[in-house]
Amino acid sequence: MSDLELWIPVIMLVVGAGAWGLNKYKSIMADGKVSLEEVLDTVSEATDKVEEIADAVEDAKDAE
Repeated sequence: MSDLELWIPVIMLVVGAGAWGLNKYKSIMADGKVSLEEVLDTVSEATDKVEEIADAVEDAKDAE
C-alpha cells in the first residue's frame, strides 16, 4: 500500500471535521448569541472528532 493510500482516510477525516466545525459554528451563531451549554457541547463533540482523527493517524503510522 502506498503512503498516499494510507493518508487519504486521515485527510478525509480532517476535511470532514472542518466541515462539521463550519456547520456547528453556523448553527450556534444562527440566533446571534452563544450559550455556555452550546460551547460545552461543541467542545465535547470536537474532542470526539479529534480522538477519531488521532486514531486514524496512529493506524496510518502503524501501517507504514
